[in-house]
Amino acid sequence: MERITYWHSRRIGLPRSWHLRLPIKRRFPHGFVPYDGSAYWCLSREAVEHIRHFLAEHPAFCRFFMHVDVPDEIIFHTILLNSSLRDSLVNDDLRYIDWTRQPLPAILGVGDFETLARSPKLFARKFDPRVDAQILDLIDSELIPE
Repeated sequence: MERITYWHSRRIGLPRSWHLRLPIKRRFPHGFVPYDGSAYWCLSREAVEHIRHFLAEHPAFCRFFMHVDVPDEIIFHTILLNSSLRDSLVNDDLRYIDWTRQPLPAILGVGDFETLARSPKLFARKFDPRVDAQILDLIDSELIPE
């Protein structure tokens, strides 16, 4: 996974467009298998407590991720999937996201309401009131109980 193998320089103040990948390879913390996934997730109290304790006990692990590209898509997944909680994790971010239309993900509008209403997901992304503010009003009036 290139995002963890190389040093990434955004943390030193360069603009994102100047993203510099230094050609020096790094070793992932010993004894851990890296995992990645969405930065959108729902965590149980037990998972949050495990992460909190883990980071307090392993400050070097946290320091390693200071120079990882998009660390929030790797660090939490790696901690939990290398833990005793592994078998209790569910790979579902509980979000309705449309990856079929540009821009990715698609900006949801009134035309998406029926699909959104039928979805078992608790959350949705992405909305832009400058593109379609009515969808938010429709969700408020039709899907959220008073």
